[in-house]
Order: sequence, then C-alpha cells, then structure tokens
Amino acid sequence: MKRQIDYLMEVVNIEGVVISMNLTKKDSSFEQEFKIYYPVVVKKIISILGDAEISKDIAQETFLKYYYQDKKEIDNIKAWLLTVASNLAYNYIRAEQSRKMREEKVILEKNK
Repeated sequence: MKRQIDYLMEVVNIEGVVISMNLTKKDSSFEQEFKIYYPVVVKKIISILGDAEISKDIAQETFLKYYYQDKKEIDNIKAWLLTVASNLAYNYIRAEQSRKMREEKVILEKNK
C-alpha cells in the first residue's frame, strides 16, 4: 500500500513539473516521454547521489536539456536521458567537493 501511495505522489509530482514547464498541446509527446522516463531517471540519480530531493532537481534539469535538444540527434531516448542525468549528477558531486574544500580553506584561514 505504501508503495502505491509513493507512486501516486510521484505521479502528482510529475504532473506538477509538466504543468510548471508550461507545455503546449504540440508538446504532448514530450509529456508522455516525461511520464515514462522521469521515474527511471530519478532512480538512476538517487543511485549515484543517495539524495532524493537533489535527484529530483537534477532530473528536472535533465528533462529541460532534453526538451530543448534536437530530437533527430537522439537514437535512444532512455540512454540519452540516463547519460545526461549521470553526467549532471557527477558534476554535482564535483561541485560539492569543490565547495567543501573552499569552505574548509576559509575556516582554516580564520583559525590562524
């Protein structure tokens, strides 16, 4: 039962994201692809980051990139989305590590 509730909440979240992207009727194929692949993309990012909220943000960024991408250049939508999502997740990790190093450096300099 809990799993069904979680799934329904995810569907509601997907609907909200699609609506917030202000899609027109001509974008209905994108909306369908979003509904199909969003859970897969989020799951992949969670497996990399371990944080559901950040993963959802990165998934939305992934789909924005897909929305503006020339679809003729994409042979396999799922593979493209998962590659972009993985790259964004690893970029996030690198950025966080860099931020932490900068913060530690500032703290060390203040303690001198």
